[in-house]
Amino acid sequence: MNAFIWKLAIPIWKEVLLSTLLNVAITVCYLAQAMCLANLVIGLFFDTQATSNTSWAVLFLGATFIRIIVMALYELSALRTGRITKTRLHTQLIPKALSLHNHATGELVSTIVPGVNALESYYSRYIPAVGGALFGTALVLGVIVSFDWLSALILALCGIAIPIVDRVWLKVCRPEASQLIKAMGSFASAMLDSLQGITTLKSLNASDQRRSLLAEKAAILRQQAMIILYGTLMRNFATSFIGLGAMAFVIILGCFRFQNGEINVGALISLLFLVREVFRPIDKLDKTFHTAWAANSAAKPIYELLSQSDKNQPDNTPTKNSAGSLSPLHHDIVFSDVSFTWDQTQNGEPVLKDLNLSIKENEFVAIVGPSGAGKSTLSSLLMRFNTPQEGKITIGDIDLQSLTEPDTRALMSCVFQDTWLFHGSIEDNLRIAAPNVSLAAIHHAAKQANIHEFIMILPDGYQTQIGERGSTLSGGQKQRLAFARACLKNAPIFILDEATASLDAENESVIQASLKTFAGKKTLIVIAHRLSTIQQADRILVLDKGRLVESGSHNTLISKGGLYSSLFQQQSQANRDDAQLTQRTSQYASTNP
Repeated sequence: MNAFIWKLAIPIWKEVLLSTLLNVAITVCYLAQAMCLANLVIGLFFDTQATSNTSWAVLFLGATFIRIIVMALYELSALRTGRITKTRLHTQLIPKALSLHNHATGELVSTIVPGVNALESYYSRYIPAVGGALFGTALVLGVIVSFDWLSALILALCGIAIPIVDRVWLKVCRPEASQLIKAMGSFASAMLDSLQGITTLKSLNASDQRRSLLAEKAAILRQQAMIILYGTLMRNFATSFIGLGAMAFVIILGCFRFQNGEINVGALISLLFLVREVFRPIDKLDKTFHTAWAANSAAKPIYELLSQSDKNQPDNTPTKNSAGSLSPLHHDIVFSDVSFTWDQTQNGEPVLKDLNLSIKENEFVAIVGPSGAGKSTLSSLLMRFNTPQEGKITIGDIDLQSLTEPDTRALMSCVFQDTWLFHGSIEDNLRIAAPNVSLAAIHHAAKQANIHEFIMILPDGYQTQIGERGSTLSGGQKQRLAFARACLKNAPIFILDEATASLDAENESVIQASLKTFAGKKTLIVIAHRLSTIQQADRILVLDKGRLVESGSHNTLISKGGLYSSLFQQQSQANRDDAQLTQRTSQYASTNP
């Protein structure tokens, strides 16, 4: 992992070097202050020249002032290094995390947040502290050597012993630190799942069971934390004992040597003030040492996340087509020999196999098929959440890989089955799609989604706070709000991916009525499970096992008697059975009040 950590530091080596130099400069200032104080004390007690004493006092104040300035510059440099580090790592890690489908959210958050923070501290604090300890301590020892080589040798040996102890501690405790990071991620993941699913847990009367699971994971986390705490305290004791013991020993030895006439009073007083400066940079390194094992522990999950295969990741390098334009002149969509396999598929079977289909501009196309046929995968590829391993997808004769992700997604408005609304007002959520539009445009989009009248009934209208994930709204209201947001984006391609699957009949009819207003004006792609909702489509594409098996209008496909006809008959029979059950239930309720 050390090689990986240093590799990540290459783009910020200038910032790290500047922080290191400033750290050494701080040590120089402390050294100057100590020398000034030593000479001032010597002058006060052994030299009666007031002019010389005044000069040393002025130099001491000057060194103090310069140190304050250098320390401020060091903090600014460290903050800049940390900011650049976080920005670079988040830019690389977040797209990787978004592409994963079988990783726990809490573990990913633990990697991206505490893990990145650990590396940020490593580059902005620890490495400069290492440089300061090496060069700063050597500089102070060089000054001591000029008047007392024996004391300098003893201090050097003790100074070398401290990082050796640190190294041994890191080697012994690093595995435990990795376990701590793992325990933190596991507990965070379980806690997040529990909070998000608290309603389900209560409805299943499983709160006690889940509480026991959380308590078990919390106990593991506590155990790992106490192991690290114990090791840290023992290490701090060892390093402090070496440092303080070395200073005390050298000062006592210096007193005996002065008594024996081996050194003069000036050397003894200078040693008294300078001995602390030998260990000041080492103490600073010691205080930041926890970032070393934290960074080494965090490096592994970050490395694993960054090493995730890129074959499903979009290539954001824009290239121009033969016409030299990156903007499609029309919006015909073509899938040519597209094959795609999820990394997590256990048997390695492609979800889409040599898929060929085309959708004309402003055509209303429905995509249907059994579960697992590849319907949602198709929309995921079209929106460039993933990239096909084989074949290509074009819009207006331009390969999607020739467009950047933002340019591609600017062409599409999407509504998904799982609607995500953010904490804030209704207007805030709508403006996510188009931040700079007028209030009139927002009202128009809400009217297109048939939700404007409902919003106006609310006490605060469009400024009504809807809570986290729209917790104050019903499912149908949230879905219509998401539909309004997509309308506000006003993209030429409109995609509904199972957007009405969980809606009741009333809300579904509202969405369908709103969708009809775009017919012939936008390219409409509706992925649906309930076939009754897409009978008015210009064309219905039927997928099965990753291949296009049927294409045509509703009536044409029914007359063929193929897969679509079979699916439609099954759903129609299920609807009739549901209706009969509802009727019988009503009759029973009326006769047995």
